[in-house]
Amino acid sequence: MKIKGKNMLIKKDVNSVSIYDFCMISKNKDFRYLIRNFNEDDEDSYLEYRHDSDLMTIYAELVKEHKVLTDDIKSLRRSKADFEISELKLRYSIASRLLDIYNESSEIEVLECFPDLGYAFNKFELVGPQLDSILKALIGLKNTIKIKEVNFKHKYKISDEEEDDDESYDLIKDLDAKALSLEAELELGYKINVKKTSILRWTNLINRSELKRQANGKSKH
Repeated sequence: MKIKGKNMLIKKDVNSVSIYDFCMISKNKDFRYLIRNFNEDDEDSYLEYRHDSDLMTIYAELVKEHKVLTDDIKSLRRSKADFEISELKLRYSIASRLLDIYNESSEIEVLECFPDLGYAFNKFELVGPQLDSILKALIGLKNTIKIKEVNFKHKYKISDEEEDDDESYDLIKDLDAKALSLEAELELGYKINVKKTSILRWTNLINRSELKRQANGKSKH
C-alpha cells in the first residue's frame, strides 16, 4: 500500500506488521516502523515521517485489530479464573453442607464423602481431630476464595487503556523471552524471529500456548 501523495510502501494490517514493529511504535511513538524500507539503525531514515498523521491513523486501526485478537485470549483467561473460583465455592459449599448434616444426624457415613472433596477422613480413626483438620482446611479455603475474588475484581476492572499500556511495556521488555518460551512450550522446532513474525501470527502462537496450558492445567492466569 502507498499513502496518497507519498512515495513509500506501508505495512498496514496485522498480517504484515511484525510484533516487533508494533511494540516499538507503542513504546516510542515512532510511526516509521510502518514503512517497509525504514532502517531503525539510521536515525535520519524517513525522519520527517516519525510523527506522520497518516501513519498515526494506520497505527490506530492496528491497535483496534490487535485488541480484537487479544480479546479472545483475555476472555479465555477470564473464563478460566472465573471457573476456578466457582469450583472452589462449590467445594466449600458442599463441605459445609456435609458438616451441617453430620451435626444434625451424627452419621459417620456422611463424613466419608470428604475424601471425594480432597479432605482426608477415616472412620476407623478418632472423628474429632479429623473434623478439626477439615474445619481448619475449610477456613483456609474460604480465605483463598476471598483473595481470588478480590484479585479477579481488581484485574478485570482495569481500563482498556491501562491494560494496553501494560501489555505494550511487557512485550517490549520481554519480547525475546516470550519468543523463547513459545518455542519451547509449543515445541516449534524453529526460532521465532520477532522482527518477521506478524502481529496475527504472534497472537495465534500465544493463543495456542494458552490453550495448551489450559489443557494441561498449567495456566498462569
